[in-house]
Amino acid sequence: MGLRKRFVWALVSVVMLGFVGHFARPRVVSAQTAPRYLFAWAGDEDRTDSDFLAVIDLQMDGGRYGTIVATTPVGEKGLWPHHTEYQLGPGKTLFANGFPANRNFLFDLHNPLKPEVIARFGSVGELSF
Repeated sequence: MGLRKRFVWALVSVVMLGFVGHFARPRVVSAQTAPRYLFAWAGDEDRTDSDFLAVIDLQMDGGRYGTIVATTPVGEKGLWPHHTEYQLGPGKTLFANGFPANRNFLFDLHNPLKPEVIARFGSVGELSF
């Protein structure tokens, strides 16, 4: 391998290591910015009861860490809960999808311990699953 190719490979390696190192660095999350709750869009295992949004407590102190502290059934079952948004936006509305069932839900999470279904819909115009 010529000197020029070695230099290019060395340069690419340094750039890649820097790139990987940047994203592999642990992120520091303060207690003020850490989310208090995790919202899990789930379905009943045997599909006999309603699918639901579960609220899981993430606060380390207080004795409820990792426990489900609230649920909101959607009144429909067997939707195969599929997608939600990755991060809750400032409007505190969460989109959840039952992809194979062609059902979508919007949850109002202003009061995280009492999520509310504020909209439900299937196809929109010619768009469907």
